[in-house]
Amino acid sequence: MRLLRVSRRLLLPTLLVGGLALVGALLLRSAGGGAPGGRLVEVVVGEVHRTSPLAPLTTEAEGDVVALVYAGLMRPGPDGTPEVDLAETWEVTSDGLTYTFRLRPGLTWHDGKPLTASDVEFTLDRIQAGDFGGPPALAAAWAGVEVFVADPRTVLVHLVEPSAEFLSRASVGLVPRHLADAMAGDSLDVPPFEREPVGAGPYRVRAIEKDRVRLERFEGYAHGSPHIGRIELRLARDAGEQARLLADGDADAALLREAPIEDEARLSRRRDLGTTLLTRSAYTLVYLNLTLPPFDDLATRQALAAGLDRAPIVTAAGRGIHGLAPFVPGTWGATGAQGPGAVNAGGMLEAAGWRLDGDGVRRKSGRPLTIEVSTNDDPTRRAVAEAVASQWRSLGAEVKVAVLPANVLVRERLQRAAYQAAVYGWDAGIDPDPYPGWHTTQVGGGGANVAGFQDREADVLLETARTNLDARERRELYGLFTARFTGQAASVVLYYPQRPYVLPAGLQGFTAGVLFTPGSRFRDVHLWQLP
Repeated sequence: MRLLRVSRRLLLPTLLVGGLALVGALLLRSAGGGAPGGRLVEVVVGEVHRTSPLAPLTTEAEGDVVALVYAGLMRPGPDGTPEVDLAETWEVTSDGLTYTFRLRPGLTWHDGKPLTASDVEFTLDRIQAGDFGGPPALAAAWAGVEVFVADPRTVLVHLVEPSAEFLSRASVGLVPRHLADAMAGDSLDVPPFEREPVGAGPYRVRAIEKDRVRLERFEGYAHGSPHIGRIELRLARDAGEQARLLADGDADAALLREAPIEDEARLSRRRDLGTTLLTRSAYTLVYLNLTLPPFDDLATRQALAAGLDRAPIVTAAGRGIHGLAPFVPGTWGATGAQGPGAVNAGGMLEAAGWRLDGDGVRRKSGRPLTIEVSTNDDPTRRAVAEAVASQWRSLGAEVKVAVLPANVLVRERLQRAAYQAAVYGWDAGIDPDPYPGWHTTQVGGGGANVAGFQDREADVLLETARTNLDARERRELYGLFTARFTGQAASVVLYYPQRPYVLPAGLQGFTAGVLFTPGSRFRDVHLWQLP
């Protein structure tokens, strides 16, 4: 079995493309700051009951605790590029099937016990167990994977088939074998381990209380002891209470929601705070059902797609970046594709046979251009759907908006292809692979290609990209896919959601990155320094 050292080759393209961001991060890291120690109070939304990276988390607050307490073999960089975390190095065989991870020397858990390759094996065994009660997607990601411990610092992972996104999977937080008994419990009880969690991340839990979680820095953290001595997560019931606590000075930081709320206006009194917009690894789109009129006609859907101005749509959403492709700006997979510029959508509809009558409605062979835009019962989605409908009406279409419960929209409309157009969202995750949402094999049968997009050229590009371990080549393939996606008007990416992150104005060491999860903002928390 010949090992191929590809980690430098894989990561180099991203470092070159993101050079300016990298330089900025290095300057922040080298800048002087206040004396080590201090306390940061951040207000988060939700209760905290589950605190294991293998548990089914139900609130953002739980995810934040997991992000601060645990570490994995790998971790996503600011743009999603896999970086070593507890692993010191990794290698992969030339066939792309076997990965060898070498742990950093001297790793320990928060309780001082050694962290070894046996703990890696234990974590993955728990995920693969038949009675695993965690997220089904996590179990599916590790199905069929074999794990071998070579020595206390070396673990080998053998895959069923080559996978370009495997290193992103390896960012799952590790849990300690020596506390296995404390992890036992039925589905109704929180295991003892999660009431006093032990990880290897930058902070360890001092106490989990009803209204807050108290954490203290872990001096044995693999990337160095954090500068900030204590972090306190204040638990708010909802976004309104979160904003009020922040405005009243009861907290110094908060990750606010995508949609602005009235209570945020009170934050202007806090002159000691600063805000950074963080882009989520997600996009909101209008799905076009390519199997039903009028979107089964290429020329018609190209015209209607070209007629959507993103600016008023983003205004309706509240916060976001204008959309185009199914790759999020700021991620390594973003292709930098540009829109077509100014187009005459009305003229395109005329060319497609839709004539504008005296009543302002376009008709083709006597049939009016009618569209129903479905969406879920969320105020932001409703506003976005209305903005889409308004623009299509201005082009001569008769458009109505249908607002449904999210589960009804997904189960009864999207999965059954019983809709014309639908405003909904897609979570892109850490790895940008769009195969699940747009490959022909994912049409019907519970697959996520609910638009019914079937294109052999696009399929080949996606198939090749998901097994290619070279990041530069994958990005090139995704650029070609984007051209095919937009050219065929497979659907219309409207915008990429953003969330404001409020922090002390003088905080140093924070590097803005993409929010793959809300907890991604803590990626380099060990470098933060209070003013």
